[in-house]
Amino acid sequence: MERTRRFRGAFMRNRHLGVRRMLSWVSLFFFFAAMAAVITHRKECQYPALSPVSKAPPCRTLSTGNSVVSGYAPKQLLWRSMRRRSPSRLPGLKAVENQQSSSTDIIWTSEGSRFRVLDEDDMESVGKPTPSDFYELLNIGENANKTQLKKAYRAIFRQCHPDIVGSEANDVCELVNIAYDILSDEEQRSIYDSELEQYKKMEGEAFDGRPKSEWGPNANVTENRAVFVDELSCIGCRMCSGVAPETFGIEETWGRARVKTQWGNTEENIADAIDSCPVDCIYWVQRKQLPLLEYIMGVCNRINVAAMMNGRVSPDNPFQRAETFLKSRKNSKIDASFNRDTLRIHNDKLQSAIANAWLQLPDDIREGLWPQYNKFQEDEKDGTEGNRGGGASSEGNTQEPDVEILT
Repeated sequence: MERTRRFRGAFMRNRHLGVRRMLSWVSLFFFFAAMAAVITHRKECQYPALSPVSKAPPCRTLSTGNSVVSGYAPKQLLWRSMRRRSPSRLPGLKAVENQQSSSTDIIWTSEGSRFRVLDEDDMESVGKPTPSDFYELLNIGENANKTQLKKAYRAIFRQCHPDIVGSEANDVCELVNIAYDILSDEEQRSIYDSELEQYKKMEGEAFDGRPKSEWGPNANVTENRAVFVDELSCIGCRMCSGVAPETFGIEETWGRARVKTQWGNTEENIADAIDSCPVDCIYWVQRKQLPLLEYIMGVCNRINVAAMMNGRVSPDNPFQRAETFLKSRKNSKIDASFNRDTLRIHNDKLQSAIANAWLQLPDDIREGLWPQYNKFQEDEKDGTEGNRGGGASSEGNTQEPDVEILT
């Protein structure tokens, strides 16, 4: 009995010891597995592997000369500190769309520049300043009397009648007729004026084709790039305005970064400012697309930074809203829903229809009757807008810059 009892006790002690040893080995296994996972994660953060574009959100490729970057994310998708700091110049910038592309996505080039571009076909066809209401369509002021109204109406039809221009003038002439009927009737004009005033209070002034930022002194004559800040994603850290103070400022209403002068600093300083952004809200864009993006940025709905920090997502995206603006202009047509009763109410649909009809006219007719809408394009071609403003270069300035608050 005594021997049996001793044997059983020894067996139980050995079994408990075996269990403890097994648990120790399991613990060591999970410890080393966790350490390996941490090391692998850190390596991936610093040196991420190339991944097919198909796994990322659909994006457009960028054609720069003879090379087209597509299929795989380039090396510049490395951690921010590993990116190339100085983006090279890209003459003849041209976007090439994939089958599954969405033109509002980020574009990376092999040289390290980060672009976001809108649909170039839509920009070319409808991304221009146009008349936005009946007064601008008739090319008169809002205080014009009936004599001035009739004179403007006849002047348009003398050059813009479908019998002279062709079918391209059908839609615009129909809108001109409706505009004349509404504005020549005092009661209907009063209703339209009230609706137009309310619309402008809500949406602001119409797109005039001019950028909000000035063109600075550090750009080449042939420079086709500009810098744009997605203010809806900005958290107001002021890093960019500290690195490139002549280019970036802080708008006072929401405390977000904004470009005040394109190329106010050297290219190296601007690239450093872009890399310093902790939320990656600064992009290179095409110069010809900058006016529309800055206009759309001004009409986007915003939330404060505190709400963003609490996880609330901004209701707008300037790139997607710009695309929507272009698509609306492109697809708006005169149909049965447009009549003298509904057109007394000024809204986005009417504004897009006016733009679409006006852009169908031949260039010479538009330039002859509405020369003010072609002036900005001429200034851009002549390069006269290139030196509208801009501060001095900050190169060689060792003094700590102050952050400018934009009003």
